[in-house]
Amino acid sequence: MFFAEQRNRFEHLKQYTPDDLVEPGKEVDTNKYKYALGNENVINAHVYQIKKDLPTPFGGVVWLGLAQSRNTPYVPFYGIVNDTYAPFKVRSAKYDPTSWYWAVWHIDQMVMKYPDLFGNSIQEKWKELEKGWIKEQEALDQKYSGLTDDQAKATADEVTSDSLKRAETIFKQIKQVESEMEDKIRTEKGLEADFVYDGYNKANLVAAAQAKKDASKETDKKEETASSQSSSKASDSNSSLSAVLGVLALAGFGLAGFYFKKSKKNENEE
Repeated sequence: MFFAEQRNRFEHLKQYTPDDLVEPGKEVDTNKYKYALGNENVINAHVYQIKKDLPTPFGGVVWLGLAQSRNTPYVPFYGIVNDTYAPFKVRSAKYDPTSWYWAVWHIDQMVMKYPDLFGNSIQEKWKELEKGWIKEQEALDQKYSGLTDDQAKATADEVTSDSLKRAETIFKQIKQVESEMEDKIRTEKGLEADFVYDGYNKANLVAAAQAKKDASKETDKKEETASSQSSSKASDSNSSLSAVLGVLALAGFGLAGFYFKKSKKNENEE
């Protein structure tokens, strides 16, 4: 299946590390840290299958993968369904525990916030469950293959009912995983730990740290320039003062010479 490609985090290229694991504020070794396919920007990366043995009304199979692909389960649905499970319909701009999207999003955020606690264990859990779903889907494909279009249309309610039941079972599993992860964070990190309900966008944190570093460099550069200009002005001022003093000194010598000559002239006339 294509799930592995959309989740890929260099599992088979050990010399590389996903760049969303860079510690904010640290220098990035670009020879080591690379942009993985399974990163926080790959969201709702569903997989669509068009199967020639299925009747046209079935519209193929969509493996629904909500939120970040790196830590979400892929769940199969036929295109013929006439309703979807309630948690798919929740519309919210922030975390909502009754939402499928926000539940799997929260799981991903906890994984990324606490890699020391979860590693790739969540992804492995979904892979194991998906093996069973793939087998179930193959059996269903065989059941419905060969139907005429009219016969296929007549199965819409049955297929929808089966899909709703499956979705309900899987969502309970998702919520169970979410709850277990929260318990682990609570146990390992304490009651005051961040449970990441507001999200943990590593790329933004790294970008913010880099922007802060760049701003600091710019400030240092401006201060250095200002200091240099100040020194230059002081030097120019000293040069000007020296020039003035030099002129005054010449004028003084000139005056002294004039009075000396005048004095000598007066002595000679006497």
